[in-house]
Amino acid sequence: MSLDKKSLREKIEDLGLSVEVIEEAFFQTLVKQPLEEKTQADPTYELKLFVTPVRCSISKSLGGDKTDTFNEIRGISNVTTVSDVLGTVREDDKNYYSTVLVKFELSTGQQPKDFRTKVLIPQLKGIKGFIVYNIGGVDQVAK
Repeated sequence: MSLDKKSLREKIEDLGLSVEVIEEAFFQTLVKQPLEEKTQADPTYELKLFVTPVRCSISKSLGGDKTDTFNEIRGISNVTTVSDVLGTVREDDKNYYSTVLVKFELSTGQQPKDFRTKVLIPQLKGIKGFIVYNIGGVDQVAK
């Protein structure tokens, strides 16, 4: 026998029960049930983190502000964090200048140098008001 939501509600009310009481009892049952044990992680899956320094300038008049630009960089596929290297930040009337560290993650089989040249650099160059002067090597970050 199949019941739709309305007929189930009617059956509960016909029995003189409160729908809210039934819902609360159901919720409490779910909360009290033990969580299932996690299955073991896939041994073939490996996520690696990398970082590369980028010497750049961010225009004060083109594109967004510095925060917007960093958010755009974080929007690049696989990029996780973007931060200034301490001691490298300076500015003039037109630009901010700094070296930023761009961290990104790659799963097994993806090459960091390929990601840098085929994905990261072209997308960085496409950000309005962001000028890349130099991109350093790629280093793996310890987990």
